[in-house]
Amino acid sequence: MMGLLVKDLLCLRRQVKVYVIATVVYGGMTLMGVWDVSFFTWFFTLIAAMIPLSLFALDAAAKWDTYALTLPVGRNGVVAARYLFTLLVVCVGLVLSLAMGGLTMALGRMEDWGGFLMAASVAAGAGLLLNAVMLPVLYKVGPEKARIAMLAIMGGFVLVVFLAIRGMEQVGQPELLASIAEGIAALPALALPVAGVLILAALSLLSYAISCSIFEKQEP
Repeated sequence: MMGLLVKDLLCLRRQVKVYVIATVVYGGMTLMGVWDVSFFTWFFTLIAAMIPLSLFALDAAAKWDTYALTLPVGRNGVVAARYLFTLLVVCVGLVLSLAMGGLTMALGRMEDWGGFLMAASVAAGAGLLLNAVMLPVLYKVGPEKARIAMLAIMGGFVLVVFLAIRGMEQVGQPELLASIAEGIAALPALALPVAGVLILAALSLLSYAISCSIFEKQEP
């Protein structure tokens, strides 16, 4: 399993250099106050969504799956390693986001640490959710078609949220959003995070099971 994780990291060594440079540039601009620190957190969500696409494209070009099927970890182990790698990417992004938030707060450019922590957690959750949706698609249709699917999924999600908010405003019920926010605020402090973690865990396990089923049926 560890060897598969190292293999994925080595495959991305060129992209990692680009991501490191981008992180330094965006981080510097965030510290200078050019961008809000919340932008930094969603930057890592985008990276988390792009990395699986890159890995599958590289695997397809090298015909990796044919070799992977001969490994002692089996097909399910190969799939599990890919899920674990994407989870590690999201965790690294979350840690870097929290570090950037701490620096921003130390410089006096941010006061609401609780709000930032919530935003960073939502961004990390979004990254995990995107991977839970995209990985089965990648195993099913491959990286080229999956790129189109990812754009459609992300675009559809943004469109649904936008139309829902606009619809509430059009019918004269903008206070509905406020009442929803108040209802969430009235919940116990740990209720929402725990519910979010449990839902993400359930969706990730379901996604993993679907990916294993798809990969199991594929011919070498």
